[in-house]
Formats: sequence, structure tokens, C-alpha cells
Amino acid sequence: MTPRSIASFCAVIAIAATAQAQPLRNPAPQPVNPVLSAPPPTPAVALETGRERPQNSIVAQVDAYIITLDDVLRETNEVAESIRAQVALNGGSRAEYEKAIDKLMNDTIQELIDNRLLINEFRTPKEGQKDIPRIPESFVKSVINSQITERFDDDRLKFHAWLQKRGQTQADFAREVEESIIIDYMKSQRSKSRSIVSPVKIEQYYKDNKEAFFEPDKVKFRLLQLNRNGRTDAELTAAAQEMINRVKAGEKFEDLVKQYSDDTAKRAVGGEYPENAKNDMVPAFRDPVFDSKPGGLEVGEMTTPIIFQDAVFVLYVTGREHAGIQPIEKVRPDIENILARQMTMVDAERYMERLRKKAYIKYF
Repeated sequence: MTPRSIASFCAVIAIAATAQAQPLRNPAPQPVNPVLSAPPPTPAVALETGRERPQNSIVAQVDAYIITLDDVLRETNEVAESIRAQVALNGGSRAEYEKAIDKLMNDTIQELIDNRLLINEFRTPKEGQKDIPRIPESFVKSVINSQITERFDDDRLKFHAWLQKRGQTQADFAREVEESIIIDYMKSQRSKSRSIVSPVKIEQYYKDNKEAFFEPDKVKFRLLQLNRNGRTDAELTAAAQEMINRVKAGEKFEDLVKQYSDDTAKRAVGGEYPENAKNDMVPAFRDPVFDSKPGGLEVGEMTTPIIFQDAVFVLYVTGREHAGIQPIEKVRPDIENILARQMTMVDAERYMERLRKKAYIKYF
């Protein structure tokens, strides 16, 4: 569900409340990978027992709601295939694959349980409400139509084929969409705003994690390229040096690039390139910028001509950041987001614990 859908739904809630893997190829000389050669097993749902279960068995109960193995498999089949391919790619054993599948299955069961708790909580009439809260049918239909457009290119035949593959009817899918809307809405209610993060906590986090805010040397530059066109190194150097001299005499570097540069991709924008970290640049450019003098070139300075086999280049520095820990003023929004997410996770877990304690939950 997109953020726009959640926002739209929150508005609907407010109104309603007032009214009411790809398999890997094994080269011939290689031994057959057991993870790939054997058919994927029907995943075993461990739940502390490790027992495999029939396809239609019950794996958990939340109050009066039953969760079956089919429900779990519907959520995990695609991910399970990705795990199979990844384990095989890493040369893992079948035991490692099955361990990963068991974890996936059990995590999914817990997620299905928690989601059901959220749905039940939403549908429990609050004080002053007579009827069970529901999602307007028109809103559910609009979400379904959006998904058909986005996921199936507005092709309902593809959509119905997908439903058939999942073993679902349209009514099943509509119920699933409605419940996913409820789950997203309930989770969004636990989200914490950056505005409630204490400045003291921000400063403490910054002190405790300064190394996480280290930034390497960076530079922004414009680049002039003059192709060789049969010229010797001396002639190329002289042509580039003429451009450098003209800039020093007062002409704008970007204007000369637009007029003379052979870098057709960047000529129209005056040879402007985005910010580059020192270690991301090729040595032929990096060294003249960062190591030609103590501290490297600063804004407004140029490299000497840099000769390549086919062209000569000149870099003009337009922006520069020196390596070091970023000041707290620059990273404060990032820290606020980190702490707000942490607070949201803690609050959400406490909320789920309260729901779990007041519900009847049984694992089979």
C-alpha cells in the first residue's frame, strides 16, 4: 500500500469515525549442488517441534481465527525460492537451506498472528460505537483497481490468472486488501514524529556514534576535454594551458567548456559533474585534485593539463568538502529520523505485547 493510500485511508477513517529465484546453472565438471538438484521440500513449520505438517494443517489460532499452513505458504513461496537460489549461489548445504526456510516460516507465522491481532483490535467497537468498524467498500475497490493498473498493466486477465495461481477468489483478495489497509493504518498510528525526539538524546547519540558520521574528502568540479585529433602531447598540453590562462585572465571556465570541450555529454552544462568522493575517482583525476598540494585544490582552482591517450583534461573545482566528522547541525535531521524509528519500534513492540496478552493465542 502506498503512502498516498495510507494518507487517503486515514482521512476515510476520520470520516467513518464521526459517522460510525532463478535456479543456478551447474557446469558439467562441477558436482551437483544438492540445494538445486533436489526439489524444494514442503517447508516444515518448526514451532519448537520441527515436525512437518500436512498442507492444510492448522499452525496457529488467534481467538476464533485459524491460521493454516496454506496461509503461510501463500506468503512465503516467492521468498522461499529466492532463499533457495541465494543459498545455492553461496555454495550452502541443503541443511542450511532448510534452516533458513524454517526461520522464514516461523517469522511469517508470528507476523500473521500479529497482523490478526491488529485487525481484531481495529474491529473491536470502541466506547460509544455500536457497530463493528469497517473499511468503506468503495475505498477497497479503488485500491484493488490501482493494484491491477500498477501490477498487471491494467490487464484483468493477468490479474485473474494470478489469483488462480494463488488459489484465491476475487472475494478472498478483496478481503486481503481490506485487511492490509487495516494493518497499515494500525501500524501508522504507532509512528513517532521527529518533533518529539529530545535534543538531549540527539546530542548523546551524536557523541556515542561520531564515527558513523565520518565523511571522506569530496569534490565537485567542471571538466574540459580536448580530443587529440592527431596532436602531439606537447600540442595538447599547450591547447589546454591556453584555456587555463584564459580562465586566470578572467574568463569563465564553464563558458570555455561550452565553446571548446569535446565532452558532448556535459558540454551543454558547462562540464559540470556531481560530487565525487576521493576514493571513487580514477587516480589520474584524483591525484591532481587532492594531492597536488597540501590539502588539495580548493574552490576556484584548476588542475594542470592531464594527458590521456586520446585527449587532455582540465578539472576546475566548484565545491570541496574535507574529510572529517560532520558537525551535528548537518546530521541532526538524520539522527532525529534514526531515533524516531527506534522509538516507533519500541512502542510498536510494547503495543503488540499488550495485544498478545489479552488475546487467546495457540500454536499447533
